[in-house]
Formats: sequence, structure tokens, C-alpha cells
Amino acid sequence: PEGVPTKSDVVLTPAPARSISRVFLPEPTYRAGCLFLERNRVAVSMLQREMQMDFKVATAVLDQLQDVGLIVPYLGGQRRDILMSADEWQEKVGVAE
Repeated sequence: PEGVPTKSDVVLTPAPARSISRVFLPEPTYRAGCLFLERNRVAVSMLQREMQMDFKVATAVLDQLQDVGLIVPYLGGQRRDILMSADEWQEKVGVAE
């Protein structure tokens, strides 16, 4: 039928390469992300112990890391998975001055 594309009329165009939009974080948040990647573990207590953060600051840092996509959301006591490799993290973030 007229006006209906045939197989020879369809042109497939590859999607553009996915680019990661760069995010600039406060230096302690960046360091916390690096620490989690190095230890392959996410824990408020690690931030309290290793970076001398109080609980409220440490949980705010976790929220920031969740917002930029490094870790999964808090699910009531379940382990938080890390969603990026160290290379992806380095490509994604910079430190705000």
C-alpha cells in the first residue's frame, strides 16, 4: 500500500554514544565515594571512623552519593550496592572548589 514504509525504506541510525554528564561534588563527598569504591562497601560507620564525620553529616554524604548514582537508595537496613566502577566514578565527578 502507498505511504507504508517497506523494509528497504527503513533506515536505522545508531544512537549517539552515551556520555556521562560531569558532576562536581564537595571534596569530602568525593573522598567518601573513593573510600567506598576502594573498600567495596558502603557504611555510615566507615565515614564516621575514617573521615571523622558525625552521623548526620555522614548520612547527608550518602544521600549525595545516591543522588549522583554511585550507590543505591537506602532500603531499610539492607546493604547498599555500589553502581559504578572506580573508572566511571572518576569520569563522572570532579571536586567543587
